[in-house]
Amino acid sequence: MIGFARPEALLLWPLAIGWWWRCNRGPAAEMASRGRRRAASALRVVGFTLLVAYLAGLRQQLPGDGITVAVLVDRSLSARHSAAWVQRWLAGALAARPPGVKLALVEFAGTARLTETASLHPFVPEAAPGGALNREESCPEAALSLAAASLPPGDAGRLVLLSDGLETSGSLARAALSLSSLGLQLDTVPLPPSTEPEALVEELRCPPRVRRRAPFDLVCTVAARQPASDAVLQLLRDGHLVGSFQAPLQAGRNVFLLPQAGAGPGAHRFEARLSLARDGERGNNSASGVTLVEGPARVLSVHAPGVDRLGSILQQAGLDVDSVTPAELPEEPGEWLSYGCVVVNDVAATAWSSEALELLPALVREAGLGLVVWGGPDSFAAGGYGETPLAGVLPVELRVPRRKLSPASAQLHVIDKSGSMAEVSQGAEKMALAREASIAALGVLTQDDLFGVIGFDGAAKWVVPLQPARRSLASSIASLRADGGTDLYPALKLAVDKLSTTPLSLRHVVVLSDGATAPAAFDALSSAARRNHVVITAVAVGEDADRVFLQRLASLGKGRFYAADSPRALPRIFARETLLAARSAFDERPCEVRRVSDHPVSAGLGKAHLLGHNLVSARGGSALLVLASEKGDPLLAVGRAGAGKTVAFTGDDGRRWSTRWGATPFAALVLQATRWSLPDPRGALDLDVEALAGGALRLRVKGNVRGGVSGTLLDQRGRTHPVDLVPVASDRFEATLDGGSFTTGVLRLSSGDGRAIQPIAGASRPELSSLEPADALLREAAETSGGRFRPDPRDIFRSLPHAPGFPREWGSSLLRLSLLLLLLEVALRRLPAWTRPAGAAAEPPDTSATLNQLRRSVEQQRLPRPLPLTPVTPAAPAMPVTPAAPVTPVTPAAPTRAESVPGSEPPGPERAAAEDTLAALRRARGKRP
Repeated sequence: MIGFARPEALLLWPLAIGWWWRCNRGPAAEMASRGRRRAASALRVVGFTLLVAYLAGLRQQLPGDGITVAVLVDRSLSARHSAAWVQRWLAGALAARPPGVKLALVEFAGTARLTETASLHPFVPEAAPGGALNREESCPEAALSLAAASLPPGDAGRLVLLSDGLETSGSLARAALSLSSLGLQLDTVPLPPSTEPEALVEELRCPPRVRRRAPFDLVCTVAARQPASDAVLQLLRDGHLVGSFQAPLQAGRNVFLLPQAGAGPGAHRFEARLSLARDGERGNNSASGVTLVEGPARVLSVHAPGVDRLGSILQQAGLDVDSVTPAELPEEPGEWLSYGCVVVNDVAATAWSSEALELLPALVREAGLGLVVWGGPDSFAAGGYGETPLAGVLPVELRVPRRKLSPASAQLHVIDKSGSMAEVSQGAEKMALAREASIAALGVLTQDDLFGVIGFDGAAKWVVPLQPARRSLASSIASLRADGGTDLYPALKLAVDKLSTTPLSLRHVVVLSDGATAPAAFDALSSAARRNHVVITAVAVGEDADRVFLQRLASLGKGRFYAADSPRALPRIFARETLLAARSAFDERPCEVRRVSDHPVSAGLGKAHLLGHNLVSARGGSALLVLASEKGDPLLAVGRAGAGKTVAFTGDDGRRWSTRWGATPFAALVLQATRWSLPDPRGALDLDVEALAGGALRLRVKGNVRGGVSGTLLDQRGRTHPVDLVPVASDRFEATLDGGSFTTGVLRLSSGDGRAIQPIAGASRPELSSLEPADALLREAAETSGGRFRPDPRDIFRSLPHAPGFPREWGSSLLRLSLLLLLLEVALRRLPAWTRPAGAAAEPPDTSATLNQLRRSVEQQRLPRPLPLTPVTPAAPAMPVTPAAPVTPVTPAAPTRAESVPGSEPPGPERAAAEDTLAALRRARGKRP
C-alpha cells in the first residue's frame, strides 16, 4: 500500500508541467537538436516528479509481524487492595491469549516501568512495586506513553488499562486522544472498590482575607467509607495546635465548621488533621489553607545569633518587630506576608538556606515586601551575597571596583573529585556545583591575582596551573569530572609547596571535600603552611564529610571552616572566602559621611563619621545614591525592585564602624529607612478564591476595573508564573489555576484601580483523594480511542481494525534519484555533440562516388573554352592599307599540364587542387597517377 505523509505537497506537481512548457519554448530549446530537447524535457519532468514525491513523504506500508497487547496495571496506593484481583484477571488473560499474539506488561504509579517486554511467552510476576514508582501519586498518562513507545515496530497494538482512574498528574483524556491519532485502541478496566475502612480530609476551606479581631470560620470536609464514632479533628495554626474536636463520621461526606478568632495580623497557615482507630491509609488525613488577617504591617528583623541592635531600636519606636535568626525564617511564601518589611543586619549568606535566598527577592519584586540591608563584616560582598538572587534587588552593585582591591593575592582551590561528588543533591550534582563555586571565586579576582585549581581523588592533578586569574580559565575548571577515591594529602602538599614559592604576600588554599580522606601527616603540613604564610580554609559538603577533620585542618591552617549542608551554598561560600582572603570586601579607614541627594531616609541627619564600611559600587538607573564617603564610596542608597522598595547601608549597626555616629541621629536613620521601605497603601481589588473539583482554584475579581487585570503567582520555590485573567462580564475577571501544582503561594494582581496581594494554598491532590473509582473518566478514555470499557479478559485479543504493518520511507532514495536525473538533464542540454577523435581506427570510407565526381571535374577543366565573340564596329580608314606578306600555317602541338590551351584561360588554383586530389585518390586505390 502506497501513501504519503504530507499529501499537501502533491499540489506542487502541476508546476512540473509549467516548467516543462517554459523550458521548451525558451532560448535553451534552440541550443540542441529536437531529439535531445525531448529527452531533456522528459528527464526534467521525471526528476521534478520524484522531488515532489520526496516532499510529500512517499512511503509504502509493508506487512508487519503480528499483534501486541500491552496491559497497564495501576500500582498506586489507592489500588493496593486490588492486587489479588489484578493477578486473577491477568491469569485469565494469559489463558485466553491466542498463539502468535505478544503480551507486554507495564506497571505505574507516579512513574511507569516496563515490567515485561512484548513476548510470545510472557511471564507475569507477582505485584512487587518498588520505591521508584512513587506510589503516593498516580499518572496514567506516563504509563500510556511508555506502553505505546514499547510496542515492537510493525506490530498492531492495543493497550489495556487496569486502574481506578484517580490521577494526581497528567491527563488520561489527553493521552487517549493521542492514542487515537496513532491508530491505537485503549480498553479500560476499572478496579473493584475497596471495602476496608477509610476516611480522608478532602478540603480545608479558609477565607482568603479577614479583618483584624474579626471572628471567622474554617470549613473542613471529611469523607468516610464507613461510620466512625471515635474520629478526632485537630486544627493547627502556623504549626501550633489551636484546637481539638470530636468529629463523629457518617458514611459519605461530613462537613465541620471550625470557628476562629484572635489571630494576629498577617498570613496564617491552617492545617486540619484527622485521626481514628480504623483507617486504611493515614497519608490523606490532612489538608491546609491560608488566611490573611488585615492589620498594621510588622517588621521582620534577621540578625546573627546574639543581640539584635536594630530590632531594639525599631521596637522602642513603637513598631511591631519579630526578631529571628536565619535558621528561624519562614518556610512558605504566605508566612512572609505577615510582614511589610525585612531588615537584614550583618548576616552572612552562608547562614541562609538556598530556598530563603531565592524566595525573599521574589517576594520583594512580586509582593511588594520592603527590604533593608545593613552592613558589617558579614554583609554585602563580604558576606558572600555577590552570587545570590538577593544581590539583584539591592540598590547597589556588589562587585568591588578594581581600584579598591588590596594587594594581589594567590589562591589555590583543592577540590575533591572522587566518585561520591557525582551524587545528586537537591536536583543538582555536587561536582557541578563545585565547578560553579570555583568559577564564581575566579570572577571576583583580577589579573593581578594568581589562581589555580588542583583536583584530587586517589591522586593529585593540576586542573588549572597557578597563573594570572583570567575569565578564560573557566573552561578548564569545567573539565572537572568525578571519579575515583579520596586522598587529600598529595594535593594539599602540592598546593602548599607551590604557594610557598610565590612572591605574593597573600597566599590562600581552599579545600573542598565531601567524604573522609586517607590518614596522613596533616599536622606537619599545616605547620609548614603557617611558616610560609599560607592560609588553609576548609569546606565540608554534605553530611558524609569528615567535619571534625576539616574543622581541625582549618584551625591549624589559620583559616575558616564552612559546613555546607546544601551543595547550592558552595558558590556563595567560595565568593565570600575569596573576598575575605584578598581583604578587599570592606575599607576600615575612617571617612566622613557626605550627603549626595535629598531623600526622606536621610532627613534631619547632621555631620557623621564612620570607622569603616563595606565596599560596593553605585548601581545607577532607578537606584538613588543618598550618602557617600569623601572618596565617593556608596554608604546609603535606595531603590525599587519590582513592586518593593529596598535600602542598603554599608555601615554597621554601631558595634564596630558606626560608633562615632550619635545615638539619636543613628536611630532616626534606622527608623526612617524602615518606614520608607513599607509598602504603599493602594486600593485593594475585590478578589475571591474558590476551590473547584480536582484541586483547581478559580480566581474572580469583581468591580469596575479599568485597563484589565494582570497577575503573577509566586510558588513556594520562589518561581513566578503568569496568571491570565479574562473578562467574563463588564465587571468581572476570572482565571483558573491548577491548585495541585503548588502547596502554598502568593498571588499578586494589579490594575489601574489597585492591587491585591493574596496568599493562597494549593488544593492538594493526594493519591487517596477519593473513595470511589473514577469510572466516568475511564469510560470516556476508552470511547475516545475506539476501545471498550470493562472488557472481558478474552476480549482484549479481538481482531484489530488496522492491519499490522510498518511504513517504509522512500525519501532518501527519491531525493538521490531526482538529483541524478537533474545532472543528466543538464548534461544533455549543455554538452556538445560527441565526435570521433582523429586518430581513432575506422573502416576506410567508400571513395568511388567522390572519385568519379572529381574525374568529371578535371575533364571539364581540360576542355578548351570558346573565346567570347565581341562585335566590332568598322571605323573609317585613316590611311591606305598595304597587303602583308603571306602567313605560313603552323600545326599546334598537344598541350601539356604546364602549357596553356589555345583559346582557353591558363590553369587556375582550383584545377591544380582538383588534379592533386585526383592523384591522391588514385594512389590510395593502388593506381598510377
